[in-house]
Amino acid sequence: MKKKKCYAVVRDGEYVTVSLSTRSGKKLRHEIIYDDRADANLDAWKECVCIVQAELQSGSAWLASALPVHLGIVRKLSAPFPSESKALKVFPSLLDIDIPFPLEQCDYAFLQPQHTPSGHVETTALAVRHEELDAFLDEFEKLNVRPSYVDHEGLVLWTQCLLEQPVSAAGDTRIVVWLGRTRTIIMVGEGRGLEAVHSIRSGADELASGHGITGWARRLQRFLKTRISADKNTEKCWIWAGPGASQADLLDAVVDAVAAEFSPEKHVLPEPEGILSRGLASRILAPARDPFNFLSGDREDPGMKIARNRRNMFTAVYFSVCGLLLVVLSMGFEFFLKKQDREYQAVIDRQYLDIVGAPNLQRGQEVLLAGRALETIQLQNKPFIEVFDPSLCKPAGAFLRAAYQQDVHIKKFSIDGEHIEVEGLMPDWELSGVLQSVVEAEGYEVEITKGEGNQSRTSFMLKATLAQKVPLP
Repeated sequence: MKKKKCYAVVRDGEYVTVSLSTRSGKKLRHEIIYDDRADANLDAWKECVCIVQAELQSGSAWLASALPVHLGIVRKLSAPFPSESKALKVFPSLLDIDIPFPLEQCDYAFLQPQHTPSGHVETTALAVRHEELDAFLDEFEKLNVRPSYVDHEGLVLWTQCLLEQPVSAAGDTRIVVWLGRTRTIIMVGEGRGLEAVHSIRSGADELASGHGITGWARRLQRFLKTRISADKNTEKCWIWAGPGASQADLLDAVVDAVAAEFSPEKHVLPEPEGILSRGLASRILAPARDPFNFLSGDREDPGMKIARNRRNMFTAVYFSVCGLLLVVLSMGFEFFLKKQDREYQAVIDRQYLDIVGAPNLQRGQEVLLAGRALETIQLQNKPFIEVFDPSLCKPAGAFLRAAYQQDVHIKKFSIDGEHIEVEGLMPDWELSGVLQSVVEAEGYEVEITKGEGNQSRTSFMLKATLAQKVPLP
C-alpha cells in the first residue's frame, strides 16, 4: 500500500519546523505540528519526536528533509553535442572539473537533461561531500529517527514556486528569495530551469533589528550580477518566500535595500513560511513529481528499498499477467480458428461428396477434383441435355420458306446451334432485305454480301450468328 503521509523536517539554525502532509486523492493537506527551537519547549518537542517515531516504525509515513544550500553544490552543465546518451557519459567529467574537490569524495546526481536551441544538451548537477552528508544525517540519529528522503533546499523551493506560481513566459528570468530566520536562499533561473543557487548566512532575525541589511543587500546584488546579464531584456519575476516574507515591514526594508541596483517586485507566495515543508511533501506524495534523493546505496532507507522492490514486483506481476493474458487470448483465438476451419471443411466435404459421390481423401484439392468430376458428368449427360436445346428446324424452315416464296436458288445451306451460312442466287438484290429480316426475327445477327452472279440472277452470301441463346420454355 502506498504511503499517504509525509513528515517534513526543516532546520533553520536553531529553529526546527516539523510538518505533516497528508494526501487524499490528488489533494495535499499540510499542517505544521512544531515550529520553534528544539529546546524552547522540551515537552512539546519530545511529544512531536515520539509521534514521528511511531509513524515511521509502523511504516505509514515518510520522513523527508532538505540539505541546506551551503552544504551542497548546484552546477549548470552543458555538453556540446545533441546526443543525450553521450551527454550523460561526459557530465561526470564536466562536474569533476567544475567543483573544488574530487568527484569520488561526493554524492552527486543529474536532473533530467534538456536540449537547447543551439543543439547542446544541458542539465543541472547536484553534489555534496560524503562527510557533509554524514554530518547532516547524524543530527537525525540524535533524535533516533532516520529520514527517508534528503532532497536539496534550492531544488525543493524552485519546484514548489513553479507549482504555486507558474512561469508566464519560457524565456523570463525568475528570482526566488527565501528569507529564513537565520539565513537566506537565492535561486535564479530562466523559465522552468534552475541555473544557480546561493546562500547568505543572514536571516530575518538579524535583519529585523535593522543591522546588516546593507551588507545583506550587497551580497545578494553581487550574486545576481554574476548570474544576470545587464543587457538582458527579458522580464524579471521576483518571488519572496520564507518566514521573513510574512513580515511586511521587514520585506519593505530589504526590497528598498536591493532597489539600489535592481527593481524587485514584492510578490509574496501564500503562506510563505511553510513553502519548504510543502515542497518536500509535494515532491514525495504527488504522483506526477518524482523527488530527488541524496540517500542511495548504503545510505538508502530500508523502507525505500521495500517500496522500490514492491514497485518492481508489481511491474513484474503486471507484465506477467499481461503476457499470460496474451497467451490465453492467443490460444483461445487459435482454438476458435481451428473450430471455424473444421466447420468450413465439413461443409466442403459434404458438397464434395454430393458432387463426386465419394469421400474426400485429399485435403486442399477439393475444388480441382470437383471441377474435374463436373466436367466428366457434363460429358456423360451431354446427349440428354441436348434434347432440351431449342430445335434448329424453326429458323431453318423460316428461311427456306421465305427463299422458296421469293424464287431464291440455294447452293449451300449450313446451320448449327449458333451459326447459319447460306450461298445462292436471287432474282433481285432487293430481296436480300427480306431474307435478312426473316433470319433476324429468329434472334440472329445477320451479315449478307452481294456477289457477281449472272445476267438474270444475283449471287449472295449470308452469315448469321445467334445473338443470345433462346431459353428453354
